[in-house]
Amino acid sequence: MVEKEKAKSRKASSKPGETAPAETEAKSAPTPASKQAESKPVTSIKRQPKPAKADTSGGKYAVVRDGSFQYLVREGNQIYLQRRGLAPASDLEFKEILLYGDEQKVEVGSPLLNNIAVKAKVIGEVKDKKVRTVKFRKREGYRRSIGHRQKYTAVKIEAITAT
Repeated sequence: MVEKEKAKSRKASSKPGETAPAETEAKSAPTPASKQAESKPVTSIKRQPKPAKADTSGGKYAVVRDGSFQYLVREGNQIYLQRRGLAPASDLEFKEILLYGDEQKVEVGSPLLNNIAVKAKVIGEVKDKKVRTVKFRKREGYRRSIGHRQKYTAVKIEAITAT
């Protein structure tokens, strides 16, 4: 009973538009959980290995399409394709060439170039970093943790030839 009267007197004593002193203290003081959330930076997970740089100075380069992905390739580069069931040391030839360039000229297909061949050799299968997924429902004792590692086929570009 006494507490209710004190609360009413506090509300009555404050001016309209102002908050009571106890309320301002509660709003301005951050909780320890919010301090932790603000101090940790959010990091992104790299799902695919870093692609080749778009350096077109000197040498031959091409843009090839493999499935629904496009890759900028140069002779000697190693790229990571979506997983295939190919044996290591087997040969691979890309059929869909979208762009070809060398020191003198650049050819752009509409949509494809037929006179360019890109040959590669399979190095083997590699796995990407693990991605963790957690399902959680409060107050039910339900927790699930699932991990996934994407598999890729590592390929080394051996030759880019114009026929």
